[in-house]
Amino acid sequence: MENMTHLYFDSIDEMRDQTDSHGPNYLRDHTAERDYFSPLSVVTSIHTPQEYLFSNYMDTWSFCVHTPARSEFFHETYMHKHNFFELMYVQRGDVRVMIEEAETAYTQGNLCLLNRNTMHRETDMSNADIVYIGIDPALLTQWPKSFPPPFQYKSILNQFFSDNLSERAAYKKDYLDFTLLGTDAIPQLTQELIRAFSVKRIGYQFDIYSSLLRLR
Repeated sequence: MENMTHLYFDSIDEMRDQTDSHGPNYLRDHTAERDYFSPLSVVTSIHTPQEYLFSNYMDTWSFCVHTPARSEFFHETYMHKHNFFELMYVQRGDVRVMIEEAETAYTQGNLCLLNRNTMHRETDMSNADIVYIGIDPALLTQWPKSFPPPFQYKSILNQFFSDNLSERAAYKKDYLDFTLLGTDAIPQLTQELIRAFSVKRIGYQFDIYSSLLRLR
C-alpha cells in the first residue's frame, strides 16, 4: 500500500497560498532553512508532457505535488541552504545551479554534493529530471555499528563527510562535483529508497541502510 499524499494545484499562486501544517511553504518563506524532517529523504523533480511532479519521500510522510506543465512551478527556486547534506543527481537533461556566487551547468549523470551551509538555487531546471538525496548528519554519526561503514575508507564521499561532520565545520560552504564512472546504479538505488518510503514494510529502515551502503 502506498503511503503517499498527492497534492494538486492549478497554479503557482494556489500553491503559494496553501496553509497546511506539513512544513514551511517555501513559496512564501523562501529564506527558511530547508528541513525535510527525516534522517534521509529522497526528492524527485520530474517533467511529463502534462505535469510537473515534485515528490518528497521520507520517514514522517511522503507527498507528491502535481502542477500543470505550463505552471512553471520549477522556476520558483530561491537561494537557500539545508541543515542536511544534499546530493543532487541529474537523471535526464541539463540543469544550471547557482552555488554561492558561481553558476555551474550539470548534465545527465553529473552529481553535486552540497555541504549544509552552502547557499544554492537552481537557475534553470526546465529541461531536466533531478533526484535529490538528503542526508542528515545524525544518519552518519549514529550509523549502526553492526553494519559496514557507509562509505569506503579512501573514497571521495568518505573524505567529504569526514571533513564536514564536526560542529567546527558547520560554517563551511564547500561542495563536491563528480561524474559516475562505469555502471550507473543511482536510478536503481533511487527506486529502492522510494519503494522503502512508499510501502514502509516492517523493517524498512534496514532497506534504507542497505541501499545507502551501495552509494559508494
